[in-house]
Amino acid sequence: CIQLSVTMNLALLLLLPASAAYTSLDELLNLMPDHIELMRRVLAIATDPRVDVESRVEALQAMQELVEDLDKAEDLRTIHGFAPIVELLNNALTREEGAEPRLVETAAWVIGTAAQNHRDLQLHMLQVEALHPLAAIVRMAASPADDVAKAKAKAMYAISAIIRNNPDGQWACAEAACGKALVCAAQSRESRLARKALVLLSDLTHETLAAAAAKESGRPTYDGHLHSARPREPFWTFIDREELCWAVCNNLTTRDLDLDTWEKAVIALKYMHAAGMLQYDAAYGTEDVSCRRNGVPQALHSIVAACDVVMATQIGPAGCVEVLELARNLQRQLAEGRPSPKIRSSETVFHWEV
Repeated sequence: CIQLSVTMNLALLLLLPASAAYTSLDELLNLMPDHIELMRRVLAIATDPRVDVESRVEALQAMQELVEDLDKAEDLRTIHGFAPIVELLNNALTREEGAEPRLVETAAWVIGTAAQNHRDLQLHMLQVEALHPLAAIVRMAASPADDVAKAKAKAMYAISAIIRNNPDGQWACAEAACGKALVCAAQSRESRLARKALVLLSDLTHETLAAAAAKESGRPTYDGHLHSARPREPFWTFIDREELCWAVCNNLTTRDLDLDTWEKAVIALKYMHAAGMLQYDAAYGTEDVSCRRNGVPQALHSIVAACDVVMATQIGPAGCVEVLELARNLQRQLAEGRPSPKIRSSETVFHWEV
């Protein structure tokens, strides 16, 4: 059941009777059973710069709920509805529409909702070139405004939805400078944006390493994709790995007892270590000041010390137990060298884990 409240102003813009009471999008769908026509009207409002921002945001929110249904998301593609939403993002970036953060946030939300776990729509988002404006939004200069942080977080969510388990999207991401967007998001002072970046970093690294292991074992595919379809070089080839390492470590040293972010940052470092991303590279300066030599050990030490205090005093969040275990495991792995993966394989399953 779609629960979004529909204001009288939006109802009037949809050319519906002003005398009726609309409390949800479901009621509009009952009144207007031709949902494709409803989507056309909602899209027209959302993308019309002459309409007030509040109504356009409401229209995009309504569209986001509509495309939660895969059939309706496909219908929006059929009527070429995603291209105008991507154009809205492009216009916001060029300030033709004042770069209104709420419009950017809800437009990105529509794209991410439609693409998530939907192969055909992932590919369609590449056709309408959604990655370029989404990555540019994440790379925008930091702002104290909460609305801007929300817009960046939704753009990161949309990028993740388009490229996760989608080799075509990962190819396109290099051209759209998604790697730089990933670093910018991981550096963010906003925890919600940083967490999305850390999760995506871990997922992409795991997918890349697992696919390589599956290929080495002789399996023709990994997760339904031929190895020839995957990028020839891992995504971290196009990223300043030293900058990325420091960005991840800063999530451990600048967020007091933010256990959710800490956990995601340690997991990201674990996969980075497994991939060799933490190895010293002369291109990034002298080894003595490298992130691997200084940043990672100090960051892990800081959260272990903080959680030890919490555990000793028996106050504070109980999640320190899990974070301590992850951090100490990574400390051991760093001392012993790159970890050996665990592989569980059968005719139908290939599971790779550090």
